[in-house]
Amino acid sequence: MATNRWMMACGLLMLLLPPSGVYADAPPIPDVAAPYADTRQDTLLDIEVRDGGAGVTRMTASVGDRGVGLVRVCGQACSWVGRLDLRGIAKGPQTLLVKAEDASGGTSEAAQPFFLVPQPYVLVSPTPGTSITGETVQAQVTPYSYNLEPSDLAIEGELLTPEGESLAAFSGQGSIDKSIGLPPSAGAELHYRVNVYDPARNVLSEQLHRLYREPAGALEEKGRVPGDIVDYDESRILYRTEAGDLLLRQEGGGPDPVVFPALLGSPGFAALTPQGAAVLASGFESGSFYTWSEGKLSLVREGTGEWGEARGGYVFYDEGDGVHRTVFDTSTGLARTFDGSIYREAALEEDGGLLYVSSGSIARLRPDGTVQPVADGVGEASGLAADGEKVLFASDRRLLQAAGGTVSELTAGLPGGAAAHRAYETRGGWTAYLEEAAGSLRAVLLPPEGAPVTAELPFAQAEIAGLGTDGTLYLRGNGRLWRWGPEAEAPREVSSDRGTLKALGDQWHKALGDTLFLVRGTAGGQAGPQWPAGGALSAPEIGHDAAVLQWQPAATGPAGPQGYTRADEQPDSAGDRVTAAVYGGGRGIAEYRIYRDGVLAGTVGGRENRFRAEGLQPATTYRFAVEARDAAGRVSTGNPSLSVTTAVYAPPQEQLLSLVRRTGAVAKGSVLELQVRAPQAESLYGFFVKLKYDPSRFKLMSSSLDSAFGKESADAVLGRRGSGGSALFTGVKLGRVPGAGGEDLGLLTLKFVALQPGEGQFLLQPGSQLMDGSGRPEVLKEPVSLNVTVSGSGGGA
Repeated sequence: MATNRWMMACGLLMLLLPPSGVYADAPPIPDVAAPYADTRQDTLLDIEVRDGGAGVTRMTASVGDRGVGLVRVCGQACSWVGRLDLRGIAKGPQTLLVKAEDASGGTSEAAQPFFLVPQPYVLVSPTPGTSITGETVQAQVTPYSYNLEPSDLAIEGELLTPEGESLAAFSGQGSIDKSIGLPPSAGAELHYRVNVYDPARNVLSEQLHRLYREPAGALEEKGRVPGDIVDYDESRILYRTEAGDLLLRQEGGGPDPVVFPALLGSPGFAALTPQGAAVLASGFESGSFYTWSEGKLSLVREGTGEWGEARGGYVFYDEGDGVHRTVFDTSTGLARTFDGSIYREAALEEDGGLLYVSSGSIARLRPDGTVQPVADGVGEASGLAADGEKVLFASDRRLLQAAGGTVSELTAGLPGGAAAHRAYETRGGWTAYLEEAAGSLRAVLLPPEGAPVTAELPFAQAEIAGLGTDGTLYLRGNGRLWRWGPEAEAPREVSSDRGTLKALGDQWHKALGDTLFLVRGTAGGQAGPQWPAGGALSAPEIGHDAAVLQWQPAATGPAGPQGYTRADEQPDSAGDRVTAAVYGGGRGIAEYRIYRDGVLAGTVGGRENRFRAEGLQPATTYRFAVEARDAAGRVSTGNPSLSVTTAVYAPPQEQLLSLVRRTGAVAKGSVLELQVRAPQAESLYGFFVKLKYDPSRFKLMSSSLDSAFGKESADAVLGRRGSGGSALFTGVKLGRVPGAGGEDLGLLTLKFVALQPGEGQFLLQPGSQLMDGSGRPEVLKEPVSLNVTVSGSGGGA
């Protein structure tokens, strides 16, 4: 009897014990660093959890049924970070639940209460960057305002051409879910506008974003993600969400892990690697290089530049000091850093080596550190492209090939501004290049053996989009993607020229917005816009660093004297007619593309016929051409062109910005007041100031707009950001107010506390800007400095 009671007691004890892993085997309880408990939060919730040790393999966060996977970020210390979109969750008290999991399946949780106070928002579908292959758009709009009922909110939406011409409109109250048919005039790009109004017709939300449209049948959809595709391979898609996070979609299903959360910065470069992904993100004043693998984001290098490229398992990036470059092996974590001043140009190769030009020679730096000469006496060689031991490069519009120790010329007629992988390419033994001959443009294919094959191109500007190992060549021209090969008589139209093209195995794929396509067919083409007789291009204004171009409008049908497409599009009044003739063309024109020396310099809407070309060099001749594109994506031929020579540069007499001290002697513990001024400002509507100072000697206490520029929160706004001795300030005038001007105009007042004696420097950095009403910036080219001496007590200088 006693034995039975003992066995029963043991059984009850076993029932009361917690499951295996709850105590010693469970991961530590998550330590939530953000958000703070009981704070007010908006619709995007930034989350940070202090690292609980190497045993934690997965960390998730959720509010109600809304969840997100956190990513482990490691630099000097590790933490788990992420961002949760709370749109659609009700206002009021909420709880963030954070769950940690280890490799054995043990879990632990932490709860963090907060109060949700969302700003008015609108959930809109299709989202930005959506690709559409059918003839309809499913418009879904759900607005929210915590102090208004949905039925009180009015919705107005519209599908437009890129130049603003309405294609279809819709409206409703409370919410919308409608199928909108697309008219035949809808082209390869649509603009999607949604406005939401309160009962007093005040705008609560205004959204305008881009959609893409491809012809059904020309492309086969292979995958779609909730964001813009950044990179892809046979089994993975790296994409950016609307909130700015980078996520990874993998073949086989499962949740998409966060590769890089937006709260860490803005990715300027991101690419897949064999082990995961690599990201160069812009931070406060410089970039940072990260790698992601198996759920862990590692900070490799802080303080880099924002430029990078990836090939194979290697990443080549700028160290940020203007001199050094690094090749990073993502499989081993080893980095090789080089003095970039020793070469003019370098290109990363599949094995992690560098092909570079230095002192009139081309050489190959092998991963083991040995140098292999490729070609000598190449002068100003540029644009390196390699296929095994064969190397292509350009020199003075000539395309040359180095192979087997010899250099041969392939053509002397490269298009102006030719670049590697755009004007010429080599792969799998094949070489392709573009050549100007007898006033026309043609494509040339050189097989591994045998005679070259050529094709005359029916457009004035083109670039190579891809070359296959079988000689298949893809070209971008006339706003379309074309396919041509050694057996084809002429290029055949495939799709629009938008998106990124890549060969995966023996098949070509194209990523456009949120969709990955298989390229499988061709689509018929029609004649593009026409230029009127005498449609010359002119340059009414030419400066030392810019020129204004002007042209007569093109037309989508037979060209009339003003380039109109239909009689009912003629302006009603003489005044309107003059305006249309000078500033706009036929309504069927979607946009004009302006090329400088064969390279796209910019675009303007179809109702404009002026373009300001900036960033030009003084006393230099440029060749400009203008191309017209209609709403269906067709592009003009026989485009007008013009040579423009810029003026000789005359340096300005006045400095763009100045830094002025407004207090007397400065002692330790006293306040130093500085002012940023614009010595000769006219019609100033905005400024951007980059300031550096010694944080060990000065502490920034406050910043405010000078009254001469504007009153903050009334007719102007000031943005501030900074840490560690660096600060950024952005001032913008608001509303319909005159621009600020006058001699020695005050912009910004800054107050510092002096922390210790000695001399410190304040520096306005190059890149600081002033902006006029058109948004055109004047950029500070040279730094502006001010030295201030802090005395021990009672004195100063």
